[in-house]
Parts: sequence; C-alpha cells; structure tokens
Amino acid sequence: MPYTEPLDSIRSVSIKPNGEVMVCKDFSIGNIKESDILEIINNYDPYNNLYMDIILKDGIQGLLKKAEDKGVFIEEKEFFSTCDMCVYLRKIV
Repeated sequence: MPYTEPLDSIRSVSIKPNGEVMVCKDFSIGNIKESDILEIINNYDPYNNLYMDIILKDGIQGLLKKAEDKGVFIEEKEFFSTCDMCVYLRKIV
C-alpha cells in the first residue's frame, strides 16, 4: 500500500474547520486558532512525534510491531489503505 507524502518532506497541509492543521489524514501539527500558520509550519518536526518517528524510521511495519508487542495481531488486508491501518494502530499502541 503506498503512502502519502513523506512526513519529513511535506509539500501541503489541510486545515479542518476547527483550525487543526493536518499533514495527512490523522496527524495534526497545530491549530491556526491558537498559532500562526507560519509558526506551525516552521516548528513542525515529525521526529518529535512518537508515531511519526516510528513511521519515518520503520514504516507501517514499525507500528505493526508495536501492536504485536502488545499482543495485538492484525492483517493488512483488513484495511482499505495504509492510512486507515495507521489510524487504527496509533489508537492501540
């Protein structure tokens, strides 16, 4: 399953109606109602986020390994996309 843009070289963000600045489906890096967008972008470091760091270093397999270490075993084919699997895994690890 392909990934979206690499988390350490984003070229775009999306902003939710509540102000959250998103780098992918479920990773918020700040909120424009609390901080200036340039400040949010300039302070963005994916290696400071545990899950982003795991994904950058080990890919989705790193999150799968963390889940397995907690006794949770899943099949990749159970998910529509890597993004869906990532969201699910981060809730349990």
